Amino acid sequence: MKLYRKLASMLEYNDSEIEPFSRRWLPSGSGFDSGSQIDVGRSRSDKLVLTTSFHHMNDAGYYDGWTNHEVIVKPDWDGISLRVTGKNWRDIKEYIYDCFHCALNEEV
Repeated sequence: MKLYRKLASMLEYNDSEIEPFSRRWLPSGSGFDSGSQIDVGRSRSDKLVLTTSFHHMNDAGYYDGWTNHEVIVKPDWDGISLRVTGKNWRDIKEYIYDCFHCALNEEV
């Protein structure tokens, strides 16, 4: 079962393990230094709301700021559609999209 379907089914049954499960499987580290979480209060089986922050580095390799993002996940004909919100500092939203798309399509 793909991760996004597993998370949606856990929401449907009010599974208490959804938060630890999502922390284990959603992007963390490598810029996602605060991990990623599912917003249980705003998610439903047909729409997942995931939250994350990205820790940016400058060209010299020093950390120089954070941006906060939501990843909105909905089912579509090709599997899922994703929308990344938040500031697109240094075109980071494309990278966030790619990371979450890969994670959510992972078999669990």
